[in-house]
Amino acid sequence: MRLLNRKVFWVLYFGILSSVVQAAEKKDPYMEALTILTRNCAGCHQAADHPGALFLNRESLSEVATLSLVIKLIKTSQMPPAHKDFAKTPDGKKLLKWLETELTTKEKK
Repeated sequence: MRLLNRKVFWVLYFGILSSVVQAAEKKDPYMEALTILTRNCAGCHQAADHPGALFLNRESLSEVATLSLVIKLIKTSQMPPAHKDFAKTPDGKKLLKWLETELTTKEKK
């Protein structure tokens, strides 16, 4: 049963990923950020048996504490671990801009 669940998970995951990539081509900031998160973070922070302590999804990314933590970890080169200068890359800059905009919006409420 667990093997079947994993297969279903990956089929859904790649189906969602392809639609996310298509939507990101329209330059929607949320979709661009989601594409970057999927490409760089999902392996550890969205998988059903994720090794990362933080589970990233739409709900967690709407919380000020999570947004602040993710920004800090990216800016201090702690995340993603495979790419120490991620914050300086075009993807890193786009993601940080989106995260900071979301944080500012949430803090104003």
